[in-house]
Amino acid sequence: YCQGKYVMWCDSDDELTSLDEVYLATELDVDVIDFKALCRNNDGTTFTVTQRLGTPITHDSNGRGGYADMSRPPYQNCAWRRERFNQFRFSDKNYGEDYDWLKQCYEIAQTEHYIDKIIYKYNFDPSVSEAPKPI
Repeated sequence: YCQGKYVMWCDSDDELTSLDEVYLATELDVDVIDFKALCRNNDGTTFTVTQRLGTPITHDSNGRGGYADMSRPPYQNCAWRRERFNQFRFSDKNYGEDYDWLKQCYEIAQTEHYIDKIIYKYNFDPSVSEAPKPI
């Protein structure tokens, strides 16, 4: 159970490059603090995801079977104000539970602070799940 002012999710294939700006932004009391993410394709190439409230999901191909730079609404890796979104729970399933939670958040999220910087890295590597290669 989270007791902090904001919540973010990270696991073995995630990396936070810096939390200084995120921490300072918590004083603004917005619904979500969002930022850019650097993600890895299956082939090791990378792409940037710009996360902003109200932004549609764009899944453009890089022409090699992976994703190219894209935009999307904030994901669970962003900082969500706990008191605003604590009412929502992750569903009890092994796939898509994160997006089920996010859909509820998107319906009530109104304010954001956007940090125009890569704060989060998703180190996807299909050959390993708990010891990914760093970007």
